[in-house]
Amino acid sequence: MACETEPAKQNSRIGDWLPAFFKSELAPYPGRVESVARTVLSVVIALVIVSTFRIPYGSIGVFTVFIITGDTPTAAAKTALISIVATGVGVAIALIGVILTIDNQPLRFLWIAGEFFVLFWLARVMVQPIAAILMGNSVYISSTIWELPYPAPQHVEETLWFWLATSIGCIVPVIVQLAFTRQDAVDQALSA
Repeated sequence: MACETEPAKQNSRIGDWLPAFFKSELAPYPGRVESVARTVLSVVIALVIVSTFRIPYGSIGVFTVFIITGDTPTAAAKTALISIVATGVGVAIALIGVILTIDNQPLRFLWIAGEFFVLFWLARVMVQPIAAILMGNSVYISSTIWELPYPAPQHVEETLWFWLATSIGCIVPVIVQLAFTRQDAVDQALSA
């Protein structure tokens, strides 16, 4: 006897499943308010810093705040450190590529294509894929910076501003997370 199954709904409308989806995703759980408050405070502080000092690429720094996990201070510090190092490695890879291929456009194209091939592969195989994503972001932005018609010192300065903006977006959530801890923040951060 054949097993009868219900036919799949081919014409499910967005109005049928969207309210239930939002209800399940936005359901309260313990610690949600504190997590949202830490995230909002981190974004506001990062935005104030990049706006006050007029740091270029500040939007990327503010976006980076959302990448840092806010579960525990240890996890936040670990993710921030990985993110800062990954961004630095991405900037270094881009600068090495510029040094090796600045005068040869076909070679530069192959270098950038090879970089992205390796970075996409790393995003697939790494335990922390956010590191590969931030490296790719760094390579992409650094490569576009070096395509602008500026002298080399200004290119280096713009690349370092990008790294600083990303670092601010990584450091601010860790500081906010440590400020919200109930234990001694320094001891908890060092216990990692």
